[in-house]
Amino acid sequence: EFKRPPLEFAALDEKISQSDLKGDVGVGHGGAAKLKRIATPLLISGFTPNVFEFFKNKFRDLGFEIYQGGSAGSTGAADKDPLDTGKVGFEPGDAVGIQMATGDANVAAIGTVTHVTPDKKVLIFGHPFMNRGFFPYPMPLTQVKIHQIMPTWPVSWKFGSATRIVGQVFRDQDTAVAGEIGKAASLFPVSIEYEGDQSKAVFSYKLIPDPLFFPNLFAGLVMSSIYSQDGKASEGSIQVDFEVKIKRDGKKEPETLTISDFFIGPNEKALHQGVLRLLGPLQFLIYNWFEGIRVEEIKAKIKKIPAYQVANLEKAVIMTPRVKSGETAKVRIYLRLFQGGVIDQVIDFPIPKNIPPGPVNLTISSAKLEYVTAMFQYPAKFYPKSYEQLMELLNLNSSFT
Repeated sequence: EFKRPPLEFAALDEKISQSDLKGDVGVGHGGAAKLKRIATPLLISGFTPNVFEFFKNKFRDLGFEIYQGGSAGSTGAADKDPLDTGKVGFEPGDAVGIQMATGDANVAAIGTVTHVTPDKKVLIFGHPFMNRGFFPYPMPLTQVKIHQIMPTWPVSWKFGSATRIVGQVFRDQDTAVAGEIGKAASLFPVSIEYEGDQSKAVFSYKLIPDPLFFPNLFAGLVMSSIYSQDGKASEGSIQVDFEVKIKRDGKKEPETLTISDFFIGPNEKALHQGVLRLLGPLQFLIYNWFEGIRVEEIKAKIKKIPAYQVANLEKAVIMTPRVKSGETAKVRIYLRLFQGGVIDQVIDFPIPKNIPPGPVNLTISSAKLEYVTAMFQYPAKFYPKSYEQLMELLNLNSSFT
């Protein structure tokens, strides 16, 4: 039997004087104590372990703690999800999420419902998502099924699955994230077709168009699609073709940008670098200075070839040393294949009709080297002054691959 309560609280004014609040408040020998903003748990599922580590490196710098989540949920109320309880709406204390990717893989930031109003407005998390103010595009508000709470000393976290998208979140502030139940959110479809020497597969996803998250999410989806069919990222060559449907602000009809690239590599590092390089044109477009745009759809085709399809240009011989403007010059080239034979081929080079008489320099090189050469020879061409010039430049970049 205790003679007094085990814990005894005194009034603050009895314990803390004004002088006690001067200077830094230390903790042990570590110096001044600092408050650290709570990290938002980000649950991902449907990705290979290699991509899980990729996401850890990319999203931890943005203030997220990355955890392996449960199976992906459905994308809307019409889909039947075995994890969906059928509950409509939220109550304070319910698990809730912000969906970033769904489909054959799932990415969702999870937290807790703080407050619900009678007109279906909600406050969630009780802390900022990223403290961005209004989101550039409303993000999907999703229900979450918690399977298990994992208590640990550094930070406890919840193992769960996003289930059904039920609304949107639109504002991100210091104390909470604001949203509304029943309003549609922004997602666009992504399809990835993979063809290897022994397998074929088609993957379907939906992504948020938010420019802050989209590039890394899309890169992860591409890499995971390849790893799922070729787990060791074996040596070889990869041909990638993207078809990106874009909607400009104020325009009714979307336009399409085609991006192609070809890269080789002996390991997953080369694969990561190749995929991230592909995102360059997309990022130029998303962050362009001229007009607001929205990505409507992406279709990707990936072909993996289990060999290095690369050659060295050993010799080039001009077969028609004298030609007139508008005629065709013939050049014989000799290409030595990697661990293969020699290609002996005659190539036609059309001479422009408006070229003046005199010597003409003909440069024969790889496409990427030619692109870099053009940047030095014609630098003004690579500084677009309008959205139309930017699109021409991006299409030119694709034509050099």
